[in-house]
Amino acid sequence: MKRTRRDLLRNASALSALTVGVGLSSTVSAREYPEWDPDAVYTSGDRVVHEGYVWEANWWTRGNEPGEGGEWGPWDQVEPYDPGPTAAFSVSDSSPEPGAEVTFDASDAEGDLESYEWEFGDDATATGEKVTHAYDATGEYTAELVVTDVDGDTDSTQRTLYVGEVEAPTPSGVYTPYQGTWYDIVDGTLGRNTDRVIMSFIGDPYRDGEISPAWLANCNNRNCEGESLDTYASEVQTLQDEGIEVGLSIGGWQSPVLARDADDPEQLKEAYADLLDTFGVTHLDIDDENAADPDRPDDLHQLRNEALALLKDERPEVTVGFTVSATPDGMVSWGESPGEVFIEDAADRGLELDYVQLMTMHFDGAPENIETITSSLEGAVDFLETVYPDQSRAELWTMVGVTPYLGEITTDTASELVEYANEKDMYSIAPWVLGEDDDGAFSEVFSEFESDG
Repeated sequence: MKRTRRDLLRNASALSALTVGVGLSSTVSAREYPEWDPDAVYTSGDRVVHEGYVWEANWWTRGNEPGEGGEWGPWDQVEPYDPGPTAAFSVSDSSPEPGAEVTFDASDAEGDLESYEWEFGDDATATGEKVTHAYDATGEYTAELVVTDVDGDTDSTQRTLYVGEVEAPTPSGVYTPYQGTWYDIVDGTLGRNTDRVIMSFIGDPYRDGEISPAWLANCNNRNCEGESLDTYASEVQTLQDEGIEVGLSIGGWQSPVLARDADDPEQLKEAYADLLDTFGVTHLDIDDENAADPDRPDDLHQLRNEALALLKDERPEVTVGFTVSATPDGMVSWGESPGEVFIEDAADRGLELDYVQLMTMHFDGAPENIETITSSLEGAVDFLETVYPDQSRAELWTMVGVTPYLGEITTDTASELVEYANEKDMYSIAPWVLGEDDDGAFSEVFSEFESDG
């Protein structure tokens, strides 16, 4: 996973991004030191970074903030923290046709920069902050930018372009956390180590006989208030401008789904297509947790599956997945989110799901730990084998995702889950919810699933 300028926004001091390597950087002494942690123990000679400076501990200390206590405090200020240069660039088109001119813009690179050197992956080079280049032949090319600051320190970053008929590969594993509109959407996402987010939730709260999509708010007892789609449009656009891939989640706990007032699959398909076009996205996450609504038609999930199948036929680039309830034994066929029912019907109606994510949370009478989570996932694959008998178990694992609740697991469990998901070649880790990853620790762990996958 290539890092860009937003990695610096993910940590106030930028240290976390720099120590794991934003591109290939020359060494700057401050980068060797961790950011001050109020829960960590430090002894004489230990150095940390805090509020733009490097500090050195005079004696054993924990919880004493550098700078407090003056000259008699446990910390001495050593020098200003210099993060050095940071390379970053955007391209006008990452999938151009042969001969088409592409603009490479490094205006987001940071530091007191003296030079910009480009290699485009086809033996061509250029210099300057903003340059153009055209690729002559179809193929996959890696463009690299190296920036040098006035002190001679360098940093580099790369990105891949797919020219002509070459398609970008599907990641073998994606970290795609959910984000709620009730959290700080922009800073709460850009401040975390993720390249993707699923915005939650969209539904139809109006009961007016029309398909009326809206952001859902203040839901209670199967009724929600509606906020117009443009309420968070600027925040979504900001994320996209910063390179975040945004998906949309339809549903939520006991929340009215978009299909509720649909009369036929074609009508609902058009509503889904309009949503995708409104936000410029290609990912729909169906999180239907309202199946027990007494006012809901029994065949609603069938109509929805037909609509989604039509959508996929018309727009094969669109990602469609189901996020469903689970127990330690796997998915269920009852309650608010009968995933087994939804999936069997999807197969019957020709809907090719890209993924099925299990909400491994709120287990009744059982903890959410690596044993119960993996047991649930194994049970899900057991079920999928009955629905897709022509696919191997290994193939089925590649369409399975997991949605743990950050409030019920530890970072140690998260690390174990990343290892397990990599071993199984799973599709996704999509925790609920990014707004509760207060210090970004979970994102640092889960992002390794994508970079290791």
